[in-house]
Amino acid sequence: MGGTPISDEDVGYGPPRFLTPEQVKEAAAALSKLAPEDLRGGFDVAAYNAAGGYPTMSPTGWDAEDIDPLLEEYSDLRNFFQGTAERGDALLLWSD
Repeated sequence: MGGTPISDEDVGYGPPRFLTPEQVKEAAAALSKLAPEDLRGGFDVAAYNAAGGYPTMSPTGWDAEDIDPLLEEYSDLRNFFQGTAERGDALLLWSD
């Protein structure tokens, strides 16, 4: 998850975490190197379903196009980190 935990409270997938402006820049740089198309090319639907990947999109598992909304979210995430880095801001992260 990166960053520094700011409490011991589990908010879903661990505690909230703080990223310094420098850590945000590092994360933005790393994210900029991995395009959504790269993720699509590395997504093996059959292997994912066989491994019981989470979340299951339907009772029969994932289909190839199920990754499309996730790739859109990934693009938004990359843009968010890039804008945050450009402003020199820190980030507070949590997953629930």
